[in-house]
Amino acid sequence: MHYGLLAGRPLAAHLLRVRPDLQIEYFRLRSWVHAASRAQTIEAFSGSWDLARKGVLDAVPVVEMQLADFRQALRMQLVRPSAGKVVLRP
Repeated sequence: MHYGLLAGRPLAAHLLRVRPDLQIEYFRLRSWVHAASRAQTIEAFSGSWDLARKGVLDAVPVVEMQLADFRQALRMQLVRPSAGKVVLRP
């Protein structure tokens, strides 16, 4: 499994030539989320949310901000989208 867009490292152009045993399937979460129904999205993410609540999945935020400062958080993400996660707190 490769997260090229998330990692900022695309698959090598010669990969299939040197590894013909691999099967590559492209999946864009953003496209799927926009095409899926609300029920499908909730079902798909419910397992991940459970694991996050249990502390199994974790992501260290770079910045934590108050929800009221969401405009500033959005600006930060637009300027440096791969700089890290911004967590909004109530």
